[in-house]
Amino acid sequence: MSARRMSLSDQVRRAIDAAAATRYQIAKAAGVDHAVMSRFMANKVGLSTKTLDALAAVLDLRVRAGGPVRVAPPARRGPKPKSHGAKITKRQLTRWENPKRIPRILRRDTAYHEAGHAAIYFFAGAFGDLGFIDMRPDKANWARVHPDHAGFQSAPHWRAMLSLAGPYAENRVEDKAGDWLEWALEDAGMEWNDCFAPPEDDNQDVAIAVRAARTCYPKSWRRVRQFVLRMGRWTDECFNEPGMWRVVEALAEVLCHKDHLERDQAWEIMERAYGAEWPPCLCPRWRRRNRVMLTRMLRHQ
Repeated sequence: MSARRMSLSDQVRRAIDAAAATRYQIAKAAGVDHAVMSRFMANKVGLSTKTLDALAAVLDLRVRAGGPVRVAPPARRGPKPKSHGAKITKRQLTRWENPKRIPRILRRDTAYHEAGHAAIYFFAGAFGDLGFIDMRPDKANWARVHPDHAGFQSAPHWRAMLSLAGPYAENRVEDKAGDWLEWALEDAGMEWNDCFAPPEDDNQDVAIAVRAARTCYPKSWRRVRQFVLRMGRWTDECFNEPGMWRVVEALAEVLCHKDHLERDQAWEIMERAYGAEWPPCLCPRWRRRNRVMLTRMLRHQ
């Protein structure tokens, strides 16, 4: 029995999943509502031809005949017509598959995302742990904040806040309505009910926060959820500390134009924007939180 032929809409869904950008980024670039995109990916609704044209332009999709025509061709007299069109000798990679630079429409959001990650190093006073910030895409990420070593990230609460800071900053600069942590979960394709055992090779921000929570609560999914929600609140409080959002804005503005920042350059920008003694986490409230979370981590080791 012949294998079931994949429909054209399923091929579009597969192309969206295989793209280097997230569904939200693709929907935004194509001018499609994110809720419509989510329902389409869940095979609950179809898309109009105008929307399909926009997605095809973003993903550089083309329809290619892959086999014999399934209807009888009309009768034709005379010699066989010659095929027209230039022969394709080299595959053209789309900007989503092999980009040399982040597309302009996504550059600002990505800059704020990475600036949010880097600002947590500054908030914790972890100068030696920050390596560099690179805004040049690779096969796995649009951009990255590279640690020099895993010093303060060994504490689960700092590791969770570090991972959640990127989605928080991106959500805040876009001024999205609703809960930013729910948006981050949806953007990562995760739900509270099934996100408590992410695979080890899942490097999405929310998955990293969940794995950090499981180091403290390896047997209780309810406490894992509470930990992630608490770290979300702490991340929000961190960026609402006086001067911290200025740090993110100043660093993001530079990253909008520069592809690479070394640690000293990034730190100087953040210090100048903060304009006060650092690290901010030395206040009594954050010292107490740090002590409690480290004690809890040691208890479960």
